[in-house]
Amino acid sequence: MRNGISPETGINTNWAAHVPPIIWTYPMHDNGYAAVTIVDGTAFVLDHIADQDILRALDLATGLQRWESGYTDTRSSQVGFARCNPAYDSGKIYTFSRVGNGACFDAKTGKILWLRNLKTDFNGVLPSWDYSASPVVDGNQVVYLPGGKGASVVALDKNTGTTIWKNGDDRPSHATPVIATINNVKQYVIYDGFGVIGVRPDNGQQLWRYQWYTQHDVHAASPVVIGNKVFITAGYGMGSAMLSIDETWKVKELWKNKELIGRTANPILYKGYIYCTDETARLVCLDPETGLGVWAQDGFGARLNVAWKDGFCTGSGGLVMVDGTLFVVSELTKSMVAVRATPEGYQELGRVKVFDKSTVDLFTTPSYSDGKLIVRDPKNLYCLDLSPTASQPPAQRQ
Repeated sequence: MRNGISPETGINTNWAAHVPPIIWTYPMHDNGYAAVTIVDGTAFVLDHIADQDILRALDLATGLQRWESGYTDTRSSQVGFARCNPAYDSGKIYTFSRVGNGACFDAKTGKILWLRNLKTDFNGVLPSWDYSASPVVDGNQVVYLPGGKGASVVALDKNTGTTIWKNGDDRPSHATPVIATINNVKQYVIYDGFGVIGVRPDNGQQLWRYQWYTQHDVHAASPVVIGNKVFITAGYGMGSAMLSIDETWKVKELWKNKELIGRTANPILYKGYIYCTDETARLVCLDPETGLGVWAQDGFGARLNVAWKDGFCTGSGGLVMVDGTLFVVSELTKSMVAVRATPEGYQELGRVKVFDKSTVDLFTTPSYSDGKLIVRDPKNLYCLDLSPTASQPPAQRQ
């Protein structure tokens, strides 16, 4: 699932009547934001203790740890440690630390198969909030964004960690690359510190570029590719835009506005509409054809005491879609909220309080598989059972 949408159906979406129980929690030590990757009943997450990055494999049904494995990283913290989600492919797990350690683990045993510090090896440059773009596996290669001269984007052999190619001179930003086909040409659509680019997957050669500057060079929400169009959104008052890429790789801006100012959450495209939380504390439904907001609902972010020209800077909670329903983090109410994905107005299906009232920075994207929804704050993982027969007593509802 690279589009934020699970193919599963038949889950409990009527949270107003059947509030899903939290069946297990797991303590995290990194004060970080990495999401969980779920494969065949195992939940993988990157943690950190002292100077060790630690990959944990947890049983999805019980939350019990199956194994842990790690490597030496750093003791210093910048607003926590792990940011990048693990990537899975063919029995292996790939990780990337906030200071540049890229690693490959055996998914069954946790054995480290290879380890490289990509910042050191490629003279990389840390973005404003450290490395946050997750690795992407494509065919025989795994793609990382170390940044720096000659190595904005690098592809490593996924089995050995050796360099296949490197290209580009720009410093990195924070969003995970997207694999796409535009004008019948496969490519990686990537944010760097200056804008969004498309590069060839065989050598990293740049095909096109669109300048898109933000404060602190922060592009945290991954682009959404729709045919030969690319939807982008960014925070710090920036807004959204729709780009059209022609066959000569000329980029045309179709529209640009501030109907959605997506800061950290990845937008979801579903049945012709885009859904995303933004830094004005709203959940927004946007028409990507016109750029116009269809509806917006307040109450999904905790507004910070920092004023921008067109609103307030805020943390925007992550979201995921299952069975036509958005499951959205609300930092304001410390809850998970179920919302029907429809352009016909905001339709809330219920909510359940999950996070402690003192928690902040609920940026992480929820993870879903096999009837289980895993969400996190900087201190804990929480697993909700979305099975149709699972429900907690009314006294526990919010």
